[in-house]
Amino acid sequence: VREQRGYFTARSPARGAPGPPPLFGFVAGLIYSVIGVSTVSAKLTILLFGILFTCGTFLVARRLLGNDLLASAATLLIVATPQIGIHFHSVWLDIPSLSLAIWAFWFYIGRLDGDRSFRNVLGIVVFAVLALYTYQPTLMLLAGIFLHLVAREWRTCYRDGPLLGGAVVLVVLMVPLVAFTVYFAQDNLQITTGEIPEEWQEFASPTYADWMIRDRLSVAYWTEYGRMIVHTAPVQLAGAGLWLLRPATIA
Repeated sequence: VREQRGYFTARSPARGAPGPPPLFGFVAGLIYSVIGVSTVSAKLTILLFGILFTCGTFLVARRLLGNDLLASAATLLIVATPQIGIHFHSVWLDIPSLSLAIWAFWFYIGRLDGDRSFRNVLGIVVFAVLALYTYQPTLMLLAGIFLHLVAREWRTCYRDGPLLGGAVVLVVLMVPLVAFTVYFAQDNLQITTGEIPEEWQEFASPTYADWMIRDRLSVAYWTEYGRMIVHTAPVQLAGAGLWLLRPATIA
């Protein structure tokens, strides 16, 4: 793997830079082995993850809204947003990771509804880990589950057997991913801190690291997500409208 990454990096630093986790490549490899390597098979891989994402989104929406019609409208609303829709046409890790993370949320909503079994906790852990094994930035979404859980159950979580068992499973399953990231994706960690990976040295200008650090100190960098929230305000208002319709539709 290091030799292949070095080969591509020597010809195009951008190709050698990312060090994504292996799950998507494994699934894509299975599909390639069946129908061959092509643009069609690559997009078919994304399509399969897209179907998983759409189904999970519908089930989460139905559980929250209590109505199939509203859940369908919410699902169409989410899938049709530019932020999601554009990724259905690109062969990258956003849709695959979201398609697994949404099922972690589905199991977590089950816990909020009263299912405190180890099976439910295991569902949360397994899908959260699978999402992280697909794309590390999914951690930013899954952190919401952890923070909400701590805020809601911090007084009793240390006495919750199923929850403690799930925590042990989580740690065990995450060890290989941490090892993979440290060994194969050190460039990702270096870029995060503004360093220049060793493989990039001969291609990078002397001011490259300074540029990366300045970019992280800019107002635009730290307000990016706020600006995205403003740009997606119509979608949020539509979602709020569906939520307000919820009480009248529950029998």
